[in-house]
Amino acid sequence: SIRIDSFIIHNYDTITYGSNGGDITATSSSGTTHNPTSTSVFLQSVASSTDTTYHWDLTSFIGSGNGTLLNLIFDKEDDTGITALQINFGSNKLYASNGKNASMTFDTSGQSSSLIYMDSAWRIISNNGGTVA
Repeated sequence: SIRIDSFIIHNYDTITYGSNGGDITATSSSGTTHNPTSTSVFLQSVASSTDTTYHWDLTSFIGSGNGTLLNLIFDKEDDTGITALQINFGSNKLYASNGKNASMTFDTSGQSSSLIYMDSAWRIISNNGGTVA
């Protein structure tokens, strides 16, 4: 067995969204493609952006394939006027307690979700506030 007697430190990827220089700038459902580079992703708003919903396209992202973990942490404190961030996984590519879905939307700072990629789809392990549809 493995024993770790201290904290495990994860590197994380900060992905920004907003019209004022964010990585994700799309305001239409097709979204901006920007693949994460780490298991943990801090989704951070860009100040002085247009107040709307931004769309992140992850329809082609599978990480390293089966078993890939993805932890999403949402924050919009730098521009609280932004409505939301919708993450598009593709039709029937996001499994939740209500079955197959296509997207998850965060609209409040502090919302988060942990997912795992298995059998050609993302599956929610835990979800804190994200709306799936």
